[in-house]
Amino acid sequence: KRDLSKAWLEITGDSFIVKVKPCDSSAEAAYYAAKYSGKAVHNGVENDPEMLDEAITALKGRRLHTCFGNWSLPDTVDDVSPDDWRAIGTLRSVIQRSLGGDLAARGILDFLTGGDSCDTERSDRPARGP
Repeated sequence: KRDLSKAWLEITGDSFIVKVKPCDSSAEAAYYAAKYSGKAVHNGVENDPEMLDEAITALKGRRLHTCFGNWSLPDTVDDVSPDDWRAIGTLRSVIQRSLGGDLAARGILDFLTGGDSCDTERSDRPARGP
């Protein structure tokens, strides 16, 4: 898993998270892989062959992301002001700082993933890495 994680980081440049699990059939493996590739696409797309073809063509080679935990898109652009933001680094750097024992970075990751950064047992340990 460590070698796969390292290879994935080299390929993507910013992601080291991999999940390896046994599959009982090729159909199960295909389903598992496909469910992640379609998560950034609207739920109705997979039921419309023309829309699915268009999405596959348009998204080929693109890296997509979705919001999770406490991350969410603002209701309107008026809800966001550049003065409201403070750069803290890339997600990768925050993870690395957390792995190094930085409690502020741990709190940021807890908040973003829906964890409770006030929980002493959780916030005293660094985030899990690859």
